[in-house]
Amino acid sequence: MRHIFLLIFFINAFALHAQDYQITGFIKDKEGKPIEFANVLLLSNKEEVITYAISKQGGEYSLKFSATAGDSLWLSVRYLGYNEFRKEISINSTPTVLSIDGILTQKNENLDEVVVIESSRPITVTQDTITYNLDFHTDKNEQTVEDVLKKLPGVSVADDGTIRYGNKEISRILIDGDNLVDDQYTLLSKNLDSDLLKNVQVLRNYDENPLRKKFGEGDEVAINLSIKEDKKNILFGKLSAGSGTNQRYNTKSNLGLLKEQFKVLNINDANNNGFQTSPKNTYKNLALQDLWEYNSKKEAFATPVVQNEVNQPGFLKAEEALPNKSELGSITTSYKWNNNLSIRSLTYFSKDKLFFDNNTYTRFLTEEQPLTYTEQIHARPVNRNLYLNTELKYYNQKNWYTTFEAEYRRESPLWNQGLLLNDKAIKSASEALQHYFNNHLYVTYQASESFLLENYAYFSYSRTTQDFFGQGINFRQRLEEADLQQFSKERKTYAGLNSRLKFSNARRRIHLAVGIEKENDHLQANIFSSESKIEDSLQSSRKLNFTNFHEQASYTFYLQQNKSIEVEAGFTHKVTGKALAEDFHLVRSGITYLFSVPKAGKFALNYTYRQQLSDYSRFYNGYALKDYRTLVGGATHLLRVNSNALGFTHNYQDLANGFLLFNIVSYTSYDKGYITQNFINEDFTVIETEEGKGGRLLLAQNQITTYVAPLYTSFKLESTFSHTLNYLSINLGPFQKAKNYNVSSRFSGTTYFNFPANLRFSAEYQKNRSTFNEASSQVNNYILSNEIIFKPNEKLVFTTNHNFYHLSGNKHSFLAVTVDYKPERSKWAFQLSGQNLLGVQNFRTIQTSDFRYFEQKTLINKRYIMLMAHLRL
Repeated sequence: MRHIFLLIFFINAFALHAQDYQITGFIKDKEGKPIEFANVLLLSNKEEVITYAISKQGGEYSLKFSATAGDSLWLSVRYLGYNEFRKEISINSTPTVLSIDGILTQKNENLDEVVVIESSRPITVTQDTITYNLDFHTDKNEQTVEDVLKKLPGVSVADDGTIRYGNKEISRILIDGDNLVDDQYTLLSKNLDSDLLKNVQVLRNYDENPLRKKFGEGDEVAINLSIKEDKKNILFGKLSAGSGTNQRYNTKSNLGLLKEQFKVLNINDANNNGFQTSPKNTYKNLALQDLWEYNSKKEAFATPVVQNEVNQPGFLKAEEALPNKSELGSITTSYKWNNNLSIRSLTYFSKDKLFFDNNTYTRFLTEEQPLTYTEQIHARPVNRNLYLNTELKYYNQKNWYTTFEAEYRRESPLWNQGLLLNDKAIKSASEALQHYFNNHLYVTYQASESFLLENYAYFSYSRTTQDFFGQGINFRQRLEEADLQQFSKERKTYAGLNSRLKFSNARRRIHLAVGIEKENDHLQANIFSSESKIEDSLQSSRKLNFTNFHEQASYTFYLQQNKSIEVEAGFTHKVTGKALAEDFHLVRSGITYLFSVPKAGKFALNYTYRQQLSDYSRFYNGYALKDYRTLVGGATHLLRVNSNALGFTHNYQDLANGFLLFNIVSYTSYDKGYITQNFINEDFTVIETEEGKGGRLLLAQNQITTYVAPLYTSFKLESTFSHTLNYLSINLGPFQKAKNYNVSSRFSGTTYFNFPANLRFSAEYQKNRSTFNEASSQVNNYILSNEIIFKPNEKLVFTTNHNFYHLSGNKHSFLAVTVDYKPERSKWAFQLSGQNLLGVQNFRTIQTSDFRYFEQKTLINKRYIMLMAHLRL
């Protein structure tokens, strides 16, 4: 509380003596030509940045700031390749608006001069690269790369580690331009020491393939971590160890060597303070006709039939959530033989064990007297991951670019749980083993400035086995009460070759693509009772074998500057094996109109019509256990689904004034799909799957980020709306509409004051509403967060975090305090932290969807205090 009063005192004292001023002008070279993207800084006598701007297309700039009469300030203008323009400004009570033009003269660049210029810019914009100067945006108390990214305007980090610039997820994190971990970027963001960073760059329109990038095809976003010069070419590291109350521990290590030719990085972690170590799943289920659209890999992904539903409670941060025991060990290397040939490898092992204890209440909106059941769950899931990845890359620096990637992943999820279902004891357990093996070969050849040929060959294999056991399960009429066991195995294989020819000039762009693929998807699940095998009708199997042929063409015509129209059409022929009696012919077509408006941004309108096969996972003969109380019957035949989609996107990026705007609206409708007959009572659920009406999905997202210079604060407003409609039936009733509405809005801010106190804050509102059979349920959530950082000197940093949750009447308040101490000229640093200081023991949440209302109370991490020591080598 004293920190808040101190912050208010500083603000009031500043406001009583300060006056608002403005400096405007133009940045030009000595010949009078305007210079765009020049950095205009207002500095104090101590060379501290008071405010800054980036010159616009006509060279104009504007600085707004507060100062006191008698102050002496400096105006500094810097631009790569030019000498610095510098002018002293004496502040008087009048005038309050000053006009100063900056005239820059060219100079001979050298490497040292470039480094000096780069280090003094708060934000540098060079074509598609945005460089954030960390001296301006951070407080130097950050521990990991993720801590730094959370403070950068326009960059957001979700609770699961997903990183976005604007509304687009990044594809990878690079280290000095080198891709060390590919799409496993959370390995770096959550573990790499932030002290290594010189600056952070956001790479817009990124493409790792240099030939495709030169051809204007880059549409990804990546982040590049620029490493400090004194951390290069030497062995560096950081060792951390901590111990706390309630037997808490946390140990981490970063060891590495970063040279131009050779890079190696070793990351290790072991903790039980809530931070799970397994990198997030990056698999995408893409059809053959979607590969070129997303420039993505084709990978098989077979999952266990029975899924473990034990997850961290929503909303909570990792240190607030479930008790755990987690381990991680990883090593990544890259080596450049010469300018043309390089190799990269990544290996990691992770293990997460969770301690999950909760009570649940479920209500089905089925009748005038809704069906309900309660559970008391005691679960201990364990997930082990082994990951191996190697990539060989060749680029002749002219017209050939080739990569070969081999990947192996092994996952072994294991869980067991004891529970009371309506006071009846039930036990269940599962042991699964998942293998994934992928090979990817890309060959790109640029015949001329107008022609580009891409070839992609792949082989992907995935196999999963699972042994599920349940004691005391009763499905009545279907299965008598018994101890049941389900053994299942699933195998998926993709092997294919795709080619795409591109032609492009100033007026048009043409893409022609062809592909062939062999696709196999097999499933077998057998249910046994404690005495014998269950009848054949309750066994499940799927055997799909396709040979897929695909042709696709797109034509883009540039109408005039900043306007274009793209038309595409594709055809896929799926030749079936003996298990199916018919082949499938699938069509895809679309049109996109892109245009730009000065001072308003870039816009895109698109329409897509496509035919696709229904989800394979719902197609199988017989029945399969999905959990201890749910038996699901598969669909008897595949569906060819017709969908129509409309989309609108808009983005406006005025980095000179720190303003970013992103908008997305999409609407999709389906003519048919799999719908379910649900037979529900207090003890079990049986689901029958059949063909029925389709549904629709409406999604709208908006994000605004702006930097308000007079307040030294970056603000962000985010909002999302979604609406889904599908059809289902309960207990022999007619098929009816199930509607779901989700609305969320979040306002957040980060301050960059020049005095010792700074803060980050957010306020969020979420509303979920579900309607079925004229009955509805609704959930309203409010979340408030603030982080206050007080840095009285370079040695000490005090941080308080307060998160308040108001979840449909359930209120929870979490308080965390951290003290960081770093002695001068010492390799040691220390951190004392307290988590959950208000002593919350159970976390209550409510969810609603379709016809189901679900409430749970989960046991979470208890209050603890931990002391950590950090040694930087």
